[in-house]
Amino acid sequence: MKFVRQKLLTQLAAVCLLLIAAGSLLWAFAAPVEVPTARLAVPRRQPQQQRPTDMQHKSDESSRWQTLFARRFQRPLYDPAPKPPPVVVKKELPPPPIHVRGTMSGSGGGHAMIEDAKGKLSVVPAGGTLEAGGRTVKILTVRRNSIDLEYDGKVVTLDVQSKSK
Repeated sequence: MKFVRQKLLTQLAAVCLLLIAAGSLLWAFAAPVEVPTARLAVPRRQPQQQRPTDMQHKSDESSRWQTLFARRFQRPLYDPAPKPPPVVVKKELPPPPIHVRGTMSGSGGGHAMIEDAKGKLSVVPAGGTLEAGGRTVKILTVRRNSIDLEYDGKVVTLDVQSKSK
């Protein structure tokens, strides 16, 4: 007896669930109910304002499409050649405005007799410095007929010159 009651209750619950599902389905497809609301006051258009005509709207739209179709969406298949680097002209610095009139080699490295652009003679030992052309010149080595000096970061070799007038 208990078993029959349980079976009956189970069948009754199944039928109720089917009816609820069918009712939910019908309710979902039913027309929506409109609830009346208070209308908001919308200002009226002034008579001088004109609505755009369909022709104006179509011409605006077509011009937008034309600009869109005129765009290039693809890049070139190759990159353009890079610009050549600017040409750097190395400005050669002229030799210092001094003349070597004589050298005296010795055990301490020697001395050089140097005449500047003003004609002043001076004796400078190896390793000594002097002013020439607004820059400092350092004498590196003294040889029999030439000297090596550091001028503007470069090593320059000057030969002994005889004074000819």
